[in-house]
Amino acid sequence: MMIRPVAIYFAVPALVVIWLLSGGPVSLSEAVLFGPINYILFALPQICWFGIARFIQASSTVWHAGFLGATLPLIGLMVSFECCIDNSNALGWAYYWPLAAAGIIFFVWIASVIDRARHKSA
Repeated sequence: MMIRPVAIYFAVPALVVIWLLSGGPVSLSEAVLFGPINYILFALPQICWFGIARFIQASSTVWHAGFLGATLPLIGLMVSFECCIDNSNALGWAYYWPLAAAGIIFFVWIASVIDRARHKSA
């Protein structure tokens, strides 16, 4: 495990929270109250994957694949809400956790197939 990539994976939810808080009239007290709560909500898939990956002692490939599976849906939803989809009621974020779980499972599966193929050829 390398510290820098993990820090980047955990910085993405913080950047999303900053982006969302800067998008409208938000008072300082609201930012202080809702910023950390929103960070935890957006970082929870990464936090869960961190714990699972440590527990199963995942390879580097699987480690990064799980983080990408959790992070890409967050970025994708943020971009789609900014450019294409009306999320004025914020219910669109309810899709994030299921998408992140599916992304983790899918990316980890692909990475484990790649790892197995690498080990068979070696």
